[in-house]
Amino acid sequence: MSDSEEVYYPRKGKDPVRPDAPPLPKLKGGDLPPVEDGDQYWGGYSGLNDVEGQLGLVQSSQSPSGWIIAQPSLENSTLEPARLFDDEEITLGDLVSGDPLISEPVHLSVLREEYANAENVVFVRKIDWMLASGFSIVRRIRGDGNCFYRASAFAYIAKISSTTDPTLEATQAVSSLNVILESAGFIKFEDEGQVLLKTIVNSLSDSTILTAMLDTEATSDPIVKYLRMLTSATMRLYPEQYIDFLYDPDDDILKPLEDFCLQDVEPMGKEAGEISALAFKHVTDLHAEDHVQITALSHALQINFEIAYLDGHGHTTSGPDVSFVKIPDSAHFEGEPVRLLYRPGHYDILYKEEISGIGLFASS
Repeated sequence: MSDSEEVYYPRKGKDPVRPDAPPLPKLKGGDLPPVEDGDQYWGGYSGLNDVEGQLGLVQSSQSPSGWIIAQPSLENSTLEPARLFDDEEITLGDLVSGDPLISEPVHLSVLREEYANAENVVFVRKIDWMLASGFSIVRRIRGDGNCFYRASAFAYIAKISSTTDPTLEATQAVSSLNVILESAGFIKFEDEGQVLLKTIVNSLSDSTILTAMLDTEATSDPIVKYLRMLTSATMRLYPEQYIDFLYDPDDDILKPLEDFCLQDVEPMGKEAGEISALAFKHVTDLHAEDHVQITALSHALQINFEIAYLDGHGHTTSGPDVSFVKIPDSAHFEGEPVRLLYRPGHYDILYKEEISGIGLFASS
């Protein structure tokens, strides 16, 4: 950079790419209420060690098995929401490393019992509503920051495996996805693409085999990386669809797309919903575009998502206890949407009523 070049330092509330644009609006949330002091989102489990105690994991009188539920510690309760997520989730990922990457289907009552043991009445009430509405099965994903992409990988493979000619469909799909990567200037991810292709072919019509394969890091992680790069490539190819929604909650500005892709999309272990979930407090309506990574991957894979938001807020108005958001709800994407269950910082796969074969798509 020469001495004569001007360096632009963005002001808070300004878009660094377009400095003449008006400040980013700070408006009230849409379907999700704002975070309030004292909200109790989390339950706990027994047998805490020193590290877990520092994280604010609380001990209950009964010990739910298998999965840690975290509560923000009092020491960190004064941090900004983005800092709270950033500081705690990395360590939590280490703590849950013994959990399966992806589980066999379990009844939602298991999750209810964990919150009941932690005496979290809001979550229990909302899970009761989901059960009464027919949402009875979840497939749990390890909370390591890759949960959205790992759930999406299972969904995508399940979709292709249910077609009339899965082998041909898989070959054509991976070829088309590689074109997206190449068009965005990425080197060819042939190894990752081949892992995806082989996983599809080897798990045809058998969810048990697919679960076992995606529960192995050697198979699962390359596919997760492949989907992350596809998401980044899609955003880079169609920047106008995403640049207005890359909100950075720490600096109160819009992130440049390049920075967002390098820092929030491509790295393994970076939660897809972290920024967009926090950004709900700054937008008037809950649009699909607010979930930029989810929207971008949806367009790359040509699938719709339907996400159930399970949080610790009590509703003050009549209506369903759990909000469902469709992303992007495109009529051009064939088949049923992929249904996910979102809790603060985490995604699992959600099923309505009975599971049929390998399928995990929403039923009417």
